Amino acid sequence: MSPLTFVVLAFTLAQQAAVPQQAAVSGTVLEAGSNTPVAGAQVTLMSFALGPQLGRPRETLVATTDQNGRYRFDALEPGRYRVSVQKAGFATMLGLGLPEATLKAGERKTDLNVTIQRGAAIVGRVLDENGEPIANANVMAWRRPPVANGAPVPARLGLIPAGSAAQTNDLGEFRLFGLAPGERVNIFDPQAGVKRNNHNVEHFLPQKPEDGITIDSATLQVIDNIGNLLAISFRANSSLGNAPPAKKIQRLNGDLAKKIENLSYVREFIEKYGGSATSWDESKINARALELAKDAYERIWKIS
Repeated sequence: MSPLTFVVLAFTLAQQAAVPQQAAVSGTVLEAGSNTPVAGAQVTLMSFALGPQLGRPRETLVATTDQNGRYRFDALEPGRYRVSVQKAGFATMLGLGLPEATLKAGERKTDLNVTIQRGAAIVGRVLDENGEPIANANVMAWRRPPVANGAPVPARLGLIPAGSAAQTNDLGEFRLFGLAPGERVNIFDPQAGVKRNNHNVEHFLPQKPEDGITIDSATLQVIDNIGNLLAISFRANSSLGNAPPAKKIQRLNGDLAKKIENLSYVREFIEKYGGSATSWDESKINARALELAKDAYERIWKIS
């Protein structure tokens, strides 16, 4: 053997020794409840690698399950991987809780099975304040994120999208599908004794004030801002009419007190803002809107 041949052979062997043995992973996609194999499902294998490996760009691999619900990925570099599955009629899988595997060099893992649930749907209509349909509105379902290892979901855990958004048609109709089972999250949930369709939105500073009362132009611009709105009983709303804020507070603490005794949020509003009623203007409306936004974030969206 010539010196040149020996050098080339040694270099080739060194290269082969430096390249780790490739791994493989396979498994079965099953339907939740029945454990029936799901054929024709799209399986995506995602690497946790932070960058290219061995000069190759990181890529997402896709396979389709066979008639027995089996999938397989070969020629994988050692590392950590995550699997997700999609199929029409089944719920969209969310990131947290997806099956994972860490593959060693040369490992052949054959039991990375995935269970998917039949998808649910939400159908409804979007209407404006006059009951007219709103076309081309984007609608999305939100849910609390799943928690690993069956741990209880914290009460203040934020919400994440539950699937793709839908757009209303010319009749204001929408249909959200591929949704996983989940609890209903009420943003507004009054006490059981007042869950009736007898509530209305009260403009604390009236849109059309009583004669002799003027509103500056800056405040008029925010008259419909959420900071000036209050959900209240229909009868109380009708009785208050276009009275100024200070007079409304007086009546809510007086002859209308019985009508709001079960509405804790109205009583809280009176306690917090009643002293500002005589000077209720743009700045106070904007300040309350900001407080409501912060409260909504803390109660609904913030992930703690």
